[in-house]
Amino acid sequence: MRSFRPALLTCVLLAAPAAAQAPATGPEPGPAFVGGDGALVHAFYDARSPVVAELEADWPVEVVEVLAPWARVQVPGGLDVWVHGDYLEVGDDVVARVTARAVRARPLPSTGPESPPLGTLKRDERVVLVGREGDWWQVRAPERIGGWVELETLEFPADGRRPPDWERRWEETAKARPPKELPPVPPVPEPTPEPTPTPEPPETGDEDDPLEELLETLPAFADEEEPARRAFPSEEIALDPLLWVGFAAKALEEYRDELAADFTRWDERRTIALEAAFADVLWYAANPRILDRARRGLAGVDALRRSYGAWLAGEERRLRGIGEDESADAMAARLRRLDRTWGLTPDGEALVVGWVEARPGVHESWPYEVVRNGMRARAQDPRGGVHLGDFVGQEVVIRGRWRDRDDAPGGRVLLVEDIKALPPSIPR
Repeated sequence: MRSFRPALLTCVLLAAPAAAQAPATGPEPGPAFVGGDGALVHAFYDARSPVVAELEADWPVEVVEVLAPWARVQVPGGLDVWVHGDYLEVGDDVVARVTARAVRARPLPSTGPESPPLGTLKRDERVVLVGREGDWWQVRAPERIGGWVELETLEFPADGRRPPDWERRWEETAKARPPKELPPVPPVPEPTPEPTPTPEPPETGDEDDPLEELLETLPAFADEEEPARRAFPSEEIALDPLLWVGFAAKALEEYRDELAADFTRWDERRTIALEAAFADVLWYAANPRILDRARRGLAGVDALRRSYGAWLAGEERRLRGIGEDESADAMAARLRRLDRTWGLTPDGEALVVGWVEARPGVHESWPYEVVRNGMRARAQDPRGGVHLGDFVGQEVVIRGRWRDRDDAPGGRVLLVEDIKALPPSIPR
């Protein structure tokens, strides 16, 4: 299976907004001032990441985290971030209302890997519009959402305390940062006569899509005793895949927001449980829209695993660079283990979603592979009841067991006990 190290090195620079361990030396979090040359606030601790604010000399900032040679800061007046227009209510002025919970604030008008969220906006929160690009609006974010500056651009009070005039200077700086250019508000369209209604075709079960409404009403992912094992019981998913894909999607959204703030919150059992929940939905469901929702959820779990793997690789390099070899070895061990956490259930069984490929020239003993998102596993049917050759080129769900084999690629083989071919996804 694929190693996460070289291919994803760029991702760690652009997708890891927090650190597992601060360096041994460096200033403590607290008040600071921008040095004489000013400072650029970056989305992440990488000079190549997007710039979300330009600070002038002597401006106050609040340092909330130190990761030498970088510091994460909150700035007076807030940062300029991007929000999709679907989650804003824009009126006839430059203040918009956030219309959904936990709306992601991004450094670029994109949901791509180069623009992971800096934080989230709350429902009904008011934000000032400062720009627009297509369906995206640039807004001035609340001050709690921070960005990263180089430590050398900051000056810290000698005693580490806030000066007596700190609050006054903070307020004055915030007022001195009005939006540079206010975007035009789209004109209200002229009313047009409504067309004569035509009879609607009868709805079918496949056309109903109550999932979006369901996500707004489901409770949060929670089970204090054993969240991974009890949150998504397979037998319950079999009875109501629609309900449980909603639970899983909501849980994934909450987990993704936590990791966007701090990758040290990674929970292996929780990740395995989420992946198994979406795989169970794919196994039991027949409705194309439910299957599509489960596929998207599984892709979301894969994206989190990729980003976390990239972050681990970057942390290993950083720790070795400052001589913390023991901590770097721990990061390397977690990275190796990450390759073996996909395709599992909380009980340790194999539940794998992927595409079947035939590659007899690579390894004659195991001519078939199951592939998903760059991850690969050699597959074999030890009982002879499933001929994997019949499923080559198809997306499948496989139930079975993992067996460690030192002579197999990746060190293990997927033993197939049952298999389901999935129908094509809904065109989007």
